[in-house]
Amino acid sequence: MRRMQTGQIQGRAYIFLRMFLFIPCLFFCLQTGVPAETTEKVPVAVEAVLGKARILMEKNDLKEAIRILSAMEEKGEKHHLVSYTLGNCYMMTHGFQAANKAYLKSVEQYAGFGPAWFNLANSYMELDQMGLAGDAFLKAYETYEEKNPEALYYAASVYLTGDQPAKALEVVNRLMALHPDPVKTEWMETRVHILLANDREMEALPVMEQLIREIKGDKRKQWQEFLMQQYLSLKMEKKALALGEALTREEPGEPKWWKGLIHVNLALEKYSDALSVFDVYGRLFELSDEEKKLMADLYLMTGLPSPAIKILADLLSRSHDTDLVEKIARGYAAINQPKGALPWIEEALKKKPGDPWLLMVKGETLFNTGDYPEAVKALKASVDRDKTRGRAWLLMGYAAWYGNDIPTAISAMKEAAKFSGQKKAAEEVLRELKQVSRGDAEGAEKPYSSR
Repeated sequence: MRRMQTGQIQGRAYIFLRMFLFIPCLFFCLQTGVPAETTEKVPVAVEAVLGKARILMEKNDLKEAIRILSAMEEKGEKHHLVSYTLGNCYMMTHGFQAANKAYLKSVEQYAGFGPAWFNLANSYMELDQMGLAGDAFLKAYETYEEKNPEALYYAASVYLTGDQPAKALEVVNRLMALHPDPVKTEWMETRVHILLANDREMEALPVMEQLIREIKGDKRKQWQEFLMQQYLSLKMEKKALALGEALTREEPGEPKWWKGLIHVNLALEKYSDALSVFDVYGRLFELSDEEKKLMADLYLMTGLPSPAIKILADLLSRSHDTDLVEKIARGYAAINQPKGALPWIEEALKKKPGDPWLLMVKGETLFNTGDYPEAVKALKASVDRDKTRGRAWLLMGYAAWYGNDIPTAISAMKEAAKFSGQKKAAEEVLRELKQVSRGDAEGAEKPYSSR
């Protein structure tokens, strides 16, 4: 689960970086002449060509700008600002491979030119070479005289996106150590994902908790939900429960918090508590059919079959779900009214005639009503259609035994004994049936109960 979440987060991080980094790229593209960081004296010829290129770029005549810059390089007039500006022109025309080559030339000509390293990283990103993009961002950080922490942040992010979590962790730790104040929320978010990608979940938790305290709006909700998932995945159910209860108090109109609290109680096997939360949730919001099914299950699990029957009857009135038929049969059996389930079973069989599962449910329900011969008929019809149903064979054996059809009972139990789930019970009954068949114990106790 965690890996999937991290992968989704990495995809979002990549899109974010592609959008965010193009802004500084455009800044450098439009900056002509000598950047402020550069103190060297630029040759007059280079300054002249850069001036012409700037005018052409302002007119959006990038093709001509590329032509005059390339022509200068072809004449042997090599300069890192010419290569750099040429790279910017290619970036603006989406010629990312050509831009990458131009930036590489620029840093070869002058390795201390930070803007070229920065835009080289951007070009590597466009070429989906994230590891090299991270390396270039690090070089950009190191070459700028005034250290820009964003370069470290970008480096950590692209290492993560490029599936190099160890490098990403090293860089994000460096970022936090060198630039502790102020720490931006996006740095903290990226650090969480990096920690999770390095299987350091416990270290990620306090960062997530801090994020929730500091951020607002929809993003805060996303992190609250994510933190709940992390608590559960780390078996920290008490923390998950405390968070869920706090969230429902803080924002009772948000359905996801109620759903989360139900899920936490289910994970803790606190089924009565889960049902109590469900009851409140159902009063506040319209329940989906899936939620109604879960609520019915909880009623059955907590020994409250009557409200479960009511929910299941409503669902069955507009559904063909055979699982619901089995559940409503269980509900009626629990209140000692098994006949109440028969109309629902018959209606389901009209829609799915001959369904072996429904026939088995019908047979068990008839058994519970005491109609053993009809139970045997239904169960025989089930196994005739699907001989792999060990439970149907076992039920058929019991029904035949209770109906004093000993040969049929013995035959069915022998079949049931072939299945691991029914083997023990079937063999015990067979021993009894052998005594009955010999006339030694016709009144042998019949211990079976469907409940």
